[in-house]
Amino acid sequence: MSRWFDPRTMVGRCVAFYAVLALPLLRLLVRQQYDLLRPEVAALLVLLLVPCLVLAGVTRKLGLFYPILVAWVGLFSASTVILLVTGSTGWVSTNQWLLTWGAMAALTAAAVVALRERVVYMVVLVPVGMLVAQVGMVVTARNPLAVAAPDVEVENVSRTGTGPAHVIHIVFDEQIGLAGFPSDIAECVTAAQVWRDVLARHGFVVYPRAFSNYDVTWNSLPSIMNDRLLDRPLQHQSQDSVLNSNERFAQAIRKGMDLALYQSEFLRFDASVFPATIVRTYDTSDLTALTVAPASWTERAERIAFTYFVRDKPMELAYASIRDRLDSAVGPLALRGVLVRRVADDILKARRPTLFFAHLLEPHFPYVYAQDGSVRPLRTWTYKIHGLSPSEYVERYREYAGQSIAVANELDAFLGVLQAAGVLETSTVIVHGDHGSRIVHADNSTPLAEWSDRDRVSAFSTLFAHRVPGQARFRADDTQASVLALLRHTEHRPSRGD
Repeated sequence: MSRWFDPRTMVGRCVAFYAVLALPLLRLLVRQQYDLLRPEVAALLVLLLVPCLVLAGVTRKLGLFYPILVAWVGLFSASTVILLVTGSTGWVSTNQWLLTWGAMAALTAAAVVALRERVVYMVVLVPVGMLVAQVGMVVTARNPLAVAAPDVEVENVSRTGTGPAHVIHIVFDEQIGLAGFPSDIAECVTAAQVWRDVLARHGFVVYPRAFSNYDVTWNSLPSIMNDRLLDRPLQHQSQDSVLNSNERFAQAIRKGMDLALYQSEFLRFDASVFPATIVRTYDTSDLTALTVAPASWTERAERIAFTYFVRDKPMELAYASIRDRLDSAVGPLALRGVLVRRVADDILKARRPTLFFAHLLEPHFPYVYAQDGSVRPLRTWTYKIHGLSPSEYVERYREYAGQSIAVANELDAFLGVLQAAGVLETSTVIVHGDHGSRIVHADNSTPLAEWSDRDRVSAFSTLFAHRVPGQARFRADDTQASVLALLRHTEHRPSRGD
């Protein structure tokens, strides 16, 4: 039995490398509650034996007595090189990142020296312990986005229109404005009309020419939530992607309202200074979403493997060149009806005035939904929205239009539930995008000043519509104004000219 954990043997080396590679993969799958009996999981676990055998053979050939030392120090060195080349991981400060990885490498080296032959026991036990702990967390935890019933029940909810005065604030990520859809693409014309019909059916005032001051979420939402233009990029955002300043939430709290938040891990709003009654977070790389997409097991295996490796930010930077074809994000599939089911359910149960704020990553790429709401085959998902040729541009907008229509229909169903329960008549509803579709001919290296007018419209045009209690008549206002200015106008606050 000792040869299984003896780093001087091929078997011992393979066990060490397999523990480092395979057990964290299992931990990822367990955390996301992925079915471990699916064929793609078995295939990945078998395939991981190949690099383990190669690494074991190479380390034995080179006479390396402690292969795990090579694994840890090699990973640290490679990540450090990538970090220095790129300048930043984008998620944590350089000093914090170096300190963390440096400490891990130092502890590993010390363990190798101290334990010698017994080091493989530690190498195996650590990821095994992490896997067991993850299983325990999944067993004892409840999915915060799960809904017990398949449909929202409204029969027992008062329809008198005298319920709590809620504010329902929904941000659809990458939803272009009605006037921003390209008018020369038939599918886009249809999408704009579907959105107009949905908003008209529920008595909204819509601003087709609304725009965002920024073309990326990290800047647009911090600006919107703090009611001011930013002094610098990424202002108000902490190193762990939490928005640590939020004037809109502060105002709601001062008014005595509760907070209910629906967010992704991409940008979180649950800072401790803003205590929320409800916080529900969805994972933009939710692997279980792959099981509802038409795909072969090999396609799912490829996506799982990529997600596993790019969970390490430096690895993602290293693989940036292939992200146009492959990515870990699953787009709106991470939500899967959360607006109609989970948010509506929470609203109908609320008995105190509440600000319901939802940042929904839809119709954000990849374009996983067809116009009829069905899920498109996994192999057709694409992540390339910049540097498009004319034919790619048209095709991408056709895909976007289909997904945007699916989102509009989802909003229609959500508002229908609220209307049937009488909640819509007592609530203020604000619906807008954070920026445009960002489907552009220009590539990422092209300065904004050199973008075409069409590309600028795609990047900055965004949806804005609102409905206040007692409002039942649809109106389209062609005023061209920013989301910031329109929010102030909607809430009867003085304009600042931005």
